[in-house]
Amino acid sequence: MTDHWRSPIGWILLAAVLLAAAGRAACDPDALVAQADTLRLHEHPYWLTLLHCRRGLAGPRSLIDDPAFFLARDGKTDPWAEMEAVLRAATGDCPDERDWAACRFPARCAWLAERLDCAPDCGLRKPCPEVEETVAALASARVVLAFPTAFMNNPASLFGHTLILLRGNGRSPLLSPAVNYAAQTRETNGLVFAFKGIFGLYPGYYSAMPYHQKVLEYSDFNQRDVWEYETNLQPAEVRRLVLHLWELRNTPSDYFFFDENCSYNLLYLFDAARPGLDLAGRARPWVIPLDTLKLAKQAGLLSGVEYRPSKATRVHHIASQLPDGLRRAAVTIADSQAAPEQALPPETAPADRARTLDLAAEYLQCRRTRDELDRQEYAKRFVKVLSARSRLGQPEASDYDIPAPAAPDRGHDSARFSLAGGCEDGRGFAELTLRPAYHDLLDPGTGYADGAEIRFLELALRSYGSGQPVEFTRLDIVRILSLSPRDRFFRPLSWRIEAGIQRDWCGDEERHRFFRLRGGAGWTVRVPVGGLAYLTSDLDGRVGGLDDGMSLGAGVLAGWLGTGEGRWRPHLYARVTRYVLGDEHDDLEAGAALRYTLDPDTAVTVHVAQRAVGDKTLGEFRLALHRFF
Repeated sequence: MTDHWRSPIGWILLAAVLLAAAGRAACDPDALVAQADTLRLHEHPYWLTLLHCRRGLAGPRSLIDDPAFFLARDGKTDPWAEMEAVLRAATGDCPDERDWAACRFPARCAWLAERLDCAPDCGLRKPCPEVEETVAALASARVVLAFPTAFMNNPASLFGHTLILLRGNGRSPLLSPAVNYAAQTRETNGLVFAFKGIFGLYPGYYSAMPYHQKVLEYSDFNQRDVWEYETNLQPAEVRRLVLHLWELRNTPSDYFFFDENCSYNLLYLFDAARPGLDLAGRARPWVIPLDTLKLAKQAGLLSGVEYRPSKATRVHHIASQLPDGLRRAAVTIADSQAAPEQALPPETAPADRARTLDLAAEYLQCRRTRDELDRQEYAKRFVKVLSARSRLGQPEASDYDIPAPAAPDRGHDSARFSLAGGCEDGRGFAELTLRPAYHDLLDPGTGYADGAEIRFLELALRSYGSGQPVEFTRLDIVRILSLSPRDRFFRPLSWRIEAGIQRDWCGDEERHRFFRLRGGAGWTVRVPVGGLAYLTSDLDGRVGGLDDGMSLGAGVLAGWLGTGEGRWRPHLYARVTRYVLGDEHDDLEAGAALRYTLDPDTAVTVHVAQRAVGDKTLGEFRLALHRFF
């Protein structure tokens, strides 16, 4: 007997017996649960990432609100209970339960299989055919982070958007799956959407659809340029991302406009793809699409960027190559007011004829995507334009090469801290301002939409000299301004809205504190000297802290915003408002401001203004240093 086990064959048999015993032990649910407890795997950052857990004072809590996302009844708040439930389901005696666990939670099973000493045939390692088929289809995909720019006429798109593309080799980019997280709603009222979105009254879902559908929505319909950032995720990391996406299918979570939004929830997908990345953990309490880009860039996740101009950008680019008369002719042709041969002057050069017809075709496509033309009328006009265009040959390829503007990730950070000093009504002051998000007219414009201002929760505190208490000056809950220029092709409405608490002059010798709701609408045009000239109505309501308790006024606001190119940008404005209800008085103001950019995240502004409020006349001078972070 002894000689038998001393032989090589004996040792091989003994090893096989021991391995079989170890395999049986490594598939035992109790043994795996004990091993996971010893290793404290439920506290591992990656396990918390897979559960979308955020740490709080009461411990970790998942942001996913659907109970179906968890196997344990209290899995939302107890990572250990969820881990134990997954281990027992995936390694128990019931084949149906094992198969179900592998097909429902493949990312969790795969990670636990890597961390635990389990046998090759253990349920944790059991592949799910449906999952593996999906993973195989995307095994060679390149992951792209897409950023459609801001669209000011939709509250859901004020900051832009982010989504993930899974781009396969040899496939048209427009056919790639686009992974999106968004609120599920049919709401068309912007104010209702904003209110419900702020307070988490919409369910948010991850979804996937062909990218060309999103391009049609963003680039064509909403006139938004799209930036596509290539990531450097490797095949193994892409596999983890896809496995985690599988677990998130049809899983709702409460959508919050400022934090648990399209941008923040995408961070968990990248964290699941690359363990240790922890983008979600490094994010601020509020996250906007620009922050997602910045976080990914700082983490070394991005490797390149491509620019996809919108239909509106293409129209403006082609129009910039033509004189005004031919732009007018393109609109005439597109509106079918005259045939191409009649609308174009006889002396027009062939190249300009071709550009004019190309412009008319692009403009027609814009109108069709915005449902301004029905399909039959669009087809009739479009065929007529193409027929005339086909007789003029091909344009030079360089004619329609649209130069890419500065990419959004090159712009300033979204939060701003400011220190200012100056004098108001003959009294010197020092002022501190903090703004969580995100851009105003005089901030450095690189990477931002020209003429757009979005400010949330901007707080200003002021002190009038030593020994004086620090005073509350204002809290801008929201302040949005859209100066969208009108031209022959597009006629957007410029608009503005402000809501907040403010301390200001109200026609007497005191500065009153009140809640203000102010807004208006009007028009903006580009002017020959450069920049934007605008005129809007001015409706202003004030409540509280006034002699009569309220005040309601109306007037006009006009101004000129200089070009945003270069380090300098000027702004001139004048406002006339008459308050006719409550505290009655007139408020007239004229001012000038100038910004100088030191670097992308640092700027200086100087502002001078003269006001006549009721019987009181006062001037203000203000010099401020702004730092973005």
